[in-house]
Amino acid sequence: MDWVISNPLGWWALLGLPAILGIHFLQHRARRIEISTLFLLEHVGPESREGRVVERLRSSPQLWLQLLAVLLLTWLLVQPRWIRTDSFQRVVVVLDSSVSMSAYRDGLVGRVRDVLVPMGRAAALTEWRLLESDPGRGTRYAGTSLDELCDRLGEWSPRLGEHSLEPVLGVARGLAGGAGAVVLVTDHEPVSIPPGVELLGVGRPLDQCGFAGMRVEGDTGRETWTATIRNYGDRPAERAWGLVVDGQAATQGTVRLQPDQTRAISGDFPPDRDRFELVMATDALAVDDRLPVVRPRPKRLAVAARVEAAIEPLVEKLFRSLPALDRVRPSEDADLEIYSYEPGILPDLGMHRICVPRVGAPAAEPEGLVVAETHPLTEGLSWGGLLCGAVDPGPLTDADEVLVWQGARPLVILRRGSEHEHLVLAFDLPSSNAERIPGFVILLHRFVERIRAAKPALTVDNVEVSQRLPIPADPDGGPLVIASDGGEAEIAARTLPVRQRDLLRAPDQPGFFTVSQDGRILFEGAARFADVREADLRGASSFGSLGSRVNEVKVRNSRPDPAAPIWGALLIAAVLGSWAARGGTS
Repeated sequence: MDWVISNPLGWWALLGLPAILGIHFLQHRARRIEISTLFLLEHVGPESREGRVVERLRSSPQLWLQLLAVLLLTWLLVQPRWIRTDSFQRVVVVLDSSVSMSAYRDGLVGRVRDVLVPMGRAAALTEWRLLESDPGRGTRYAGTSLDELCDRLGEWSPRLGEHSLEPVLGVARGLAGGAGAVVLVTDHEPVSIPPGVELLGVGRPLDQCGFAGMRVEGDTGRETWTATIRNYGDRPAERAWGLVVDGQAATQGTVRLQPDQTRAISGDFPPDRDRFELVMATDALAVDDRLPVVRPRPKRLAVAARVEAAIEPLVEKLFRSLPALDRVRPSEDADLEIYSYEPGILPDLGMHRICVPRVGAPAAEPEGLVVAETHPLTEGLSWGGLLCGAVDPGPLTDADEVLVWQGARPLVILRRGSEHEHLVLAFDLPSSNAERIPGFVILLHRFVERIRAAKPALTVDNVEVSQRLPIPADPDGGPLVIASDGGEAEIAARTLPVRQRDLLRAPDQPGFFTVSQDGRILFEGAARFADVREADLRGASSFGSLGSRVNEVKVRNSRPDPAAPIWGALLIAAVLGSWAARGGTS
């Protein structure tokens, strides 16, 4: 279509056609004139003597000229314009990657196409771009074919939880340019959007139920699981659930839920099995109808102690308070060593250590406030009640970080080497009240878990979809391989360069997965969906109208009808001709 109508309201002028025809269907009452003779009268057709009646429509020059005048007036009022052959526009379509959008994928392509087709006709050439609000994915399409854009849209799968749309809308606005258009396709109307962004809502309120959370508790080999099911609807619901082991249903049950109610189901881990699934019948949002579960298995940490007898109670308390610790002899290979050092003489950084000054070391009198530096190990911890005497740890290097101070004296120091770290306690531990200070105990726990996290060993755990996975991969090794079943029988694998290991995340769909490097499995887990905000579809709606925007672009990219003066002259001629024809027959 190389021409457009810039004023659709002008079509109302066509109502003049039935009005004129109605007038010509009516016959007017004849005027009675009394005369003495009849031979002086002209020969005329039969006249109605019954007042206003409807008779057969008679063709006359006056009728056709009036109809022509209405058509010409309508054409001038709708203001037709012709699209310029050199006109160009950019349209950037942004997809809201919130996982709730997956509930509306069936009719998404058709809905978007119906909106974009008129936009594409607003210029002789349209450059299309298709973006996602997911920062982990690039441009899905860039080109001039609307059909190809719709094909890419049909392959799209949203995967994010609640997130901000402003970054991608800023990028889209820059790509579109000042005269281009940005269309945001979403299911929930945003609270605020940047200027120049058009909205296309494709959602509708839906009731649905799904798994909302899970936890595994108990000792190794005697674990129990607990899962929660939530009704995201305004009506009561009854849902059947099942426990599936190795593809076979092992347990089944039914749960009844009132609107907005959450119910818990629980059971024992299947014997001799390290994984299973909880499933429900698929509804509008399929992503929360499957809950994979694995038996957690944290990395075990080998800890040795070379301390004096007075420090042994602290070591025993540390072992009892932390999971998956194995105490080994100092002569054996250990991941962490608790070591008593001579004041002023710290050990080398050949292994991870918690360094405690020997008993009876000279300690200064408490002097000054105890304050902590900003550091992940001390974040949120209080040290106000600590009473201790500082011990000289020896000269500090540029690589040492003081975590806790007492006035000008360091109390806790983090010493870093190329591969190992030392947590140095620079105060007399037995004479202090440190064991009764929660901040001190939590600091030790955080340091131990820091060492555990850095150990390259297999971890088995339950995580959420797209959760960040800090896995200690070999920086000199090969790429990381993430293999996931994604809910299907086939295993899908993707790779991540080892230099990007900090970007590693769990799969975006529920399922079992592994992360390996050079054939060695570093992580084995089950990814589950647990975003209750995205699972609630009652706030979804359809909204937005791009008609005014399309009309603006059409006007800007078109030229007016060059024959408009001719149609105006013909209109005047038709009106004058109709008047002359009426005068000639009266």
